Amino acid sequence: MTASAGTLNELAKLAISRLSGASKGPRIDGQDVMHHANLLLKLTSIPHHELRDAIFSADVITIVTKSLVTISKEVNRNPSSTMRAAMVQLFIYLKTFLEARDGDIFVLQSITAGILPAFARCSPSFSELQVEDQQVVLSIISDILMKYLVYQSIANVTWDSMSTSGLGVRRLPEPAKEVFEEFRSHLMDQSLTSGTDRGDLSMACGNDECESRLVKNKLKKCANCQVVCYCSKQCQIVDWKQGNHRSVRRFKMNSRTPRKQVLRTFLEVTSGTCAATPLVRSHCLQQYSRSISRSYRTDFRLNHSLPSQIRSTVLLFPPHTEML
Repeated sequence: MTASAGTLNELAKLAISRLSGASKGPRIDGQDVMHHANLLLKLTSIPHHELRDAIFSADVITIVTKSLVTISKEVNRNPSSTMRAAMVQLFIYLKTFLEARDGDIFVLQSITAGILPAFARCSPSFSELQVEDQQVVLSIISDILMKYLVYQSIANVTWDSMSTSGLGVRRLPEPAKEVFEEFRSHLMDQSLTSGTDRGDLSMACGNDECESRLVKNKLKKCANCQVVCYCSKQCQIVDWKQGNHRSVRRFKMNSRTPRKQVLRTFLEVTSGTCAATPLVRSHCLQQYSRSISRSYRTDFRLNHSLPSQIRSTVLLFPPHTEML
């Protein structure tokens, strides 16, 4: 049976609007949300069909994510089995289709719509889920969202979402804790790699024995070196007595080296002595010459500028802190 494009578009919009309508109002029925999400999942799962394209074109990822945001609030107020089932069904939809097309577009839409704060609000309920459902939910963070942080646009939106919702300093309960801590750490590493200074997420206290993480502007710099930050005077005293301050100070100073300077130093050393092959050496020498003449911004995490035959070779020789 065939249908016109107009009919398919109307059907797609109808299915999406039913889910959106079920997620609104003062009294939300978790069973209705679950059924509409399941229907939408089945309609979108038809491979190589115009209906699937029509659903994707109707902003389905944003609508499903916003429904999840609403359900996440209801799960906290009413942690019933039907609400948890609706929550899982929405997570399953996002897990299935976030990478269905150009993944970066759908991931960007979902983060903008609030998937991260929704995930955090739902996290206390994850321990009540079956193991299979837990894996689906957690894999959205660990297997999908995390790898798209290499896109600067997605990293920026993620920073904004986490800072406005307080996720920069919030610790989630198990089983979400480990996955989300890794995601947050990966985001902070990406910030250092891209040279973006973000002070709105948490930083660890300079004392290794202290597990405190505070918003950056709430930490106090060491009065002596003005580099290492501590959460309290007591932590500073303990760190100095243990003799860790010099090593921590050196690491912090290296991590704050401007990205352009890090790149230039790496290319300079690699082009001179550390290259594994003549091809790598000649390429790095060429890029180093460019970096001197103008602002040359290359992201070695993406390695888009490197010839394909030497990408893996260059990755074996990352810039070392000793050369900075």
